[in-house]
Amino acid sequence: MLTERTKAKLYALTDGETDRKDWVVDQIDSYRENPAFHLVQDGDWSDYTRCPAFAIAPGHELTSQDLGLRYQEWADASWEVFDTARRAAGRPDLRYQVGIPTGFDMALFTLGPERGMREEAIEAFVRATVEQISAIHAGPYGGDVVYQLETPASLSLALVVDDPDYRRGLARRLVDLVARSPEGSRFGIHLCVGDLGNEARTQPATRRISVEFANAVTEDWPAGRHLDFVHDPIAAGSWVPSLEESVYADLRDLRLASGTRYIAGLVHEGQSLEDQQAVLEMVREHLPEGQSLGIATACGLGRRSREAANDLVERMVHLTSR
Repeated sequence: MLTERTKAKLYALTDGETDRKDWVVDQIDSYRENPAFHLVQDGDWSDYTRCPAFAIAPGHELTSQDLGLRYQEWADASWEVFDTARRAAGRPDLRYQVGIPTGFDMALFTLGPERGMREEAIEAFVRATVEQISAIHAGPYGGDVVYQLETPASLSLALVVDDPDYRRGLARRLVDLVARSPEGSRFGIHLCVGDLGNEARTQPATRRISVEFANAVTEDWPAGRHLDFVHDPIAAGSWVPSLEESVYADLRDLRLASGTRYIAGLVHEGQSLEDQQAVLEMVREHLPEGQSLGIATACGLGRRSREAANDLVERMVHLTSR
């Protein structure tokens, strides 16, 4: 992805998560053999109704060792390849984007909506997640990293429960994880509505909920940590972005801090380039004056074929060259 055509346009680059293309699926499935858990509902992840769910073993208190998160291991494994590539491209400033599912999301997707909402379970996953971020940050390349906090649970729940206080509570959970992470660390927030099998749970009717959630996060953002971007899924799974201008009107209320980029996740192969350009222009027109803007797909490229990923990158280059 780091080519002559893209290198000047990139802010950050991930390792592609090529060994874990189904996001948290392999991590959660590993708990089938973990004595700290027992399976209460089996599933093959073929759609959103067929996901496994676990319970914590009776009388057991979860530890970080039980959870076995491997974010540092995966980041370490790809760092040298990334660093070599960015230097060869003349971009030694390019940031290394490390995907971090939030502890809240991991608790919900591992334990299900009832057990996963228990505070002791959420705390165990948040604590283990912070330990992984802290370990990466303390390492030799920690200053080059931006941690992408991935939270489909936050946006999905905010869309279901249309209550400002509830949204602020969801935002505070995310901010708490950031506040417990090392001072000086940099973050991006990847809002999401799911991408299981390249299918989303829903497509938001407007940008209102995303905007209100992003504003709540910004208001409570802790000192000493930088919010580099908020990534909003304007496309979603197989759904293409809407061509109705009213869908984007709420972007005028976005209040991100100076230096935080809004990433419009609008790039989608199912829509003509002309329509994609029209969507981009509507987004640009409705954002507050001075708000920096970038574009991306709705949910990255890690679950796409190489051919599809290359095509989507070319589409991004085209859209940002006009």
